[in-house]
Amino acid sequence: MIVRDFGSLENWIADMTAAGISARGWVLTAYDPTDEMLHNYSADAHNLGIVAGAIPLIALDVYEHAYFMDYGTNRKGYIEAFFKNLNWEAIDKIAEEAGVK
Repeated sequence: MIVRDFGSLENWIADMTAAGISARGWVLTAYDPTDEMLHNYSADAHNLGIVAGAIPLIALDVYEHAYFMDYGTNRKGYIEAFFKNLNWEAIDKIAEEAGVK
């Protein structure tokens, strides 16, 4: 689905990284059933900024409390480590259980 909707895994990573650098709180890869595609959304808080009806599949916390102790001001390094630690089997299971195509 990432390749289908972003063109490649590298394009998705670049888009998610750019959103993570500029976001204040969260970046979510979510499936939007209205267009049946994945999108990356920035959200200021758990309840602010997500598109109604979208199904979150991947959540990247970019609040300073998530990375500052280990990465200092190196938010990009934290985001790079985030990608290395994704559990794709768990993400696939979430998508399957949510009926994502």
